[in-house]
Amino acid sequence: MDADSIRDQVLFTTILFILAVLLRSESLSAGAEIVQIHFDTLPDGTRINDEYSESGVSFVNDFQIGRPYRSSPQITTTASARTVPNVLVNTAQDSEVFSSKDVPLVLYFT
Repeated sequence: MDADSIRDQVLFTTILFILAVLLRSESLSAGAEIVQIHFDTLPDGTRINDEYSESGVSFVNDFQIGRPYRSSPQITTTASARTVPNVLVNTAQDSEVFSSKDVPLVLYFT
């Protein structure tokens, strides 16, 4: 993955996360705690699914070794991370989707 693709994914992921936080904050009652998650506690290359469910968010991940997949959020180390060193990048690979560009990162609140 080149630097421009990673930067685009970082921006896209950041926008999605901010949007999700804003939507979630609308539904929170007064005095409820807003939790920020960072992806710096897991090593580069870790595929994410429900590792952050205790913080209230899970990610759709259909990765299986040797099989096509369309959603596989993966910890990626990059110097342009807002909180160095890691960001979460959605990866995809199948016969119709040759990269994760424009493939949405799907998350849900638990």
